[in-house]
Amino acid sequence: MGETRFDALQRELREEIGLEIDALGQEVWTKTSQFQMGDRDGQVDHIHLVWPQQLDPQPALSASEFAAVNMHEIRWWSVEDLHGCSTFASRDFPALLDRLRAEGIPTTPIEIEGC
Repeated sequence: MGETRFDALQRELREEIGLEIDALGQEVWTKTSQFQMGDRDGQVDHIHLVWPQQLDPQPALSASEFAAVNMHEIRWWSVEDLHGCSTFASRDFPALLDRLRAEGIPTTPIEIEGC
């Protein structure tokens, strides 16, 4: 709360993988989730495409902070690995990525559903 979308993305990428960005990439997907969490009844996720020139993941979070947000490792995923896994925030992520690779960046964000 209180952060711009760019500020939040910049902070999350710096904390979780050590990536510094200076621009908000194209928004490719949007996901609306309904759930009760305190005084909120859900959230809207805006998924942006970011093209780093180089990345050697170095989280700014400590190991205990990393574990506290339910993150257990950082790793690179091949397209084949993605298709063999069902633990992504959107279970359709591999298919969405395939569509993005085949059709290119959409002119308006694609609304995705599910968990």
